[in-house]
Amino acid sequence: MPSTARLSCSMANFYDHFSGHAELYNRHRPLYPEQLYEWLAGQCERHECALDVATGGGQAAIGLADHFERVVGVDASRQQLSAARAHGRIDYVLANAEALPLKSGSVDVVTVAQALHWLDRPEVYEELRRVARIGALVCAWSYQLFQIDPEVDAVMDRFYRGRLDPYWPPQRAHVRDHYATLTFPFAEVETPELAMHPEWTRDDLLAQVSTWSAVRRHDAATGTNAVALLEPELTEAWPADDRKRVVWSMNFRAGRI
Repeated sequence: MPSTARLSCSMANFYDHFSGHAELYNRHRPLYPEQLYEWLAGQCERHECALDVATGGGQAAIGLADHFERVVGVDASRQQLSAARAHGRIDYVLANAEALPLKSGSVDVVTVAQALHWLDRPEVYEELRRVARIGALVCAWSYQLFQIDPEVDAVMDRFYRGRLDPYWPPQRAHVRDHYATLTFPFAEVETPELAMHPEWTRDDLLAQVSTWSAVRRHDAATGTNAVALLEPELTEAWPADDRKRVVWSMNFRAGRI
């Protein structure tokens, strides 16, 4: 179990699409590459404190812990934090990103993994300016729909952009836009080109798809199971439940305070 989360502020409303299945969501997320954490550490003069905003199950926080003396993983979801992996260098804190329980000028790097589009960005940016040291790096990233092979990709594209299209929350438009038009008021720096590429079975893929926010909204609105509707067509394109390379391209915005 993770460190006990500290309730440091009253919890305001936030976009919460994952608390109801936090353990499943964290189990089936693709892992970020180690090269990302090495690059982040290389951008910092000091390695005393890293802040992972909207940490969820702590995936990025765990990666940062190999490179920083202390990592603070902040999330507004108690359920997500309860599913986070424990680590001796990580403090998991229950708090809103708009009211961070950190001292001013104490953070060397800030990460926001697959979450910046959900946040109240003007307020969060103001709070990051407060807690970060001058020159600290802020890095946010998202990832696109995966690619596997032409047959599977065609099935998933129809599912993603067809059946699920009405059910994606509007904030997901920033992910589809590769974060390119998302307001980011920091002195931007060049970022590496990175991707995730796990080897998954068809069942692994279906389990991951079942955690999508649009799938959950589709099922609640229609009373039908989107993944069950997808499975026969996916099985036709991927008949043997062997392992395939799943490639997730990553998009970054990074800049200095």
